Amino acid sequence: MSATPPPKVVLCTGANRGLGFGIVHATALRDPSAVYVLACRNVISGQEALQQLRQSGVESQIEILQLDVTNDEHIIAAVNFVETKYEKLDVLINNAGILMRPPYDFSPLLRQTYNTLLNTNLTSVAIVTAAFLPLLHKAGSPKVINISSGLGSIANQMKRKIGRSQPYGASKVGMNGLTMHMQVAEHDRAAAEEGKGEGRIRFYAVAPGVTKTSFTNHRIGKDPKDAAEVVVRLAVDDKGTYEGGTFWEFEGTYLYGLQQQRHIDKKSDTRIQVAYILGTHNTQPEVPIGDPLIHASNLAQVGSFEELRSTLDRLKDLSHPHKIVIAGNQNIPLESEDKAYLDWTGLRYLQDSSTNIRFLGGHTLKVSQVYGSVWIPTPGAWAFQYPRTKNIWSSTILHDTDILVTHRPPRFHLDGAGFGDENLL
Repeated sequence: MSATPPPKVVLCTGANRGLGFGIVHATALRDPSAVYVLACRNVISGQEALQQLRQSGVESQIEILQLDVTNDEHIIAAVNFVETKYEKLDVLINNAGILMRPPYDFSPLLRQTYNTLLNTNLTSVAIVTAAFLPLLHKAGSPKVINISSGLGSIANQMKRKIGRSQPYGASKVGMNGLTMHMQVAEHDRAAAEEGKGEGRIRFYAVAPGVTKTSFTNHRIGKDPKDAAEVVVRLAVDDKGTYEGGTFWEFEGTYLYGLQQQRHIDKKSDTRIQVAYILGTHNTQPEVPIGDPLIHASNLAQVGSFEELRSTLDRLKDLSHPHKIVIAGNQNIPLESEDKAYLDWTGLRYLQDSSTNIRFLGGHTLKVSQVYGSVWIPTPGAWAFQYPRTKNIWSSTILHDTDILVTHRPPRFHLDGAGFGDENLL
């Protein structure tokens, strides 16, 4: 008889309230067999959080652990606790952070603000992670998830109207860079110690979005349990679906990824890196690097011409050489000839049609054929629908298609609760 495998152990810092509490709550409901270490500065606050979790239906094993991430003695004690009781750590979620309003003018308080905030939000992430590395290496599919922010994106700050906070934003820019360097260091370690090109620990930076926490005076943003979804998706994945050294956001029903750039020998490599964004619904997600850029699914929330024009203008402003677009079933005007009233300059709109893209892969001119269609099986009251009993794909998709772009995936292939199209199988 095989022994029962030990439970997954998940530790989240700053977990007694706000986003950290939401992360523990949402992840425990999704993966109740795991053990959750609720780490916080105040044990009494942690116990109160545990009572709230129980009242909300969480039945997972919860450990309350005192951990001030700026206190090295607390960090050492936390590592000893996890090592003694569980001998490993599967998931480390670096959530603890602070927001401070700096003075406008030069003063000693300005330096103090930066030092305090960077020590908590950046330096302590590096220290806590380093302390837990030995226990992470003992896990089967270890991962570190660092809570970043849209304010950590330089591109967002220059192009989008979002919040402004110089020291906090700088700490999150640093967080993104730290995450990348942690992943590179893990790859280097694996190459030196194990002769492997990639390390076992996957490091992620995530942006949960504006959230109703003390940072926003609980006035605006998502419910913390909803904002936690980007963390939940990564935390419960034990199949290595998401590459390490990457930045993730979750909006609507999709997880958006901005992947790291790897060194490639361009003289011999002929691969392409496709950039994709899905169902933006009027949002402005971080757009990955790659060519071609493919936007699949809904371009707008309700599909009004004003919304569609705004989305198309944003796509046209992007620097990707080839930009391919299909619509979604909520973009009702595009089912008719109304699409002719929109300016598609610089974009290739596909609807039951294909296009060839030509680009250099290494020193070789490559031609790839992309076929796109938005049709989905009924029922529903939206556009672009066909009877589920009819297979429209066998006679429409070109046999020499290299890249197929559709509104829905094949059924049971990353389609949530089985809402995919069985006729694509």
